[in-house]
Amino acid sequence: MKRFISIFIVAGTLLSAAETLSVFKVPQMHCPLCTSAVKHSVKDLPGVEKVQVRLNTKTAKIWHDGSVSEAELIEAIATTGYKAVPVK
Repeated sequence: MKRFISIFIVAGTLLSAAETLSVFKVPQMHCPLCTSAVKHSVKDLPGVEKVQVRLNTKTAKIWHDGSVSEAELIEAIATTGYKAVPVK
């Protein structure tokens, strides 16, 4: 029983570390190429697990392991020429 609980706690810790979600508004996006540029600007950053960029809501959702900071994500998006505003 102790072994099961230990495994469960370790697995839960690993899952929560990989489940950090950062959400940004990117109001200047206006076409599918914009969303593609934003997605590609952050997807290869260390620690980034998944990126979802939606034109209809002008949002970028970035799942990461917590090793990348919000400032680094904003800076990566800024390389596309767009300003990212964190959504709290």
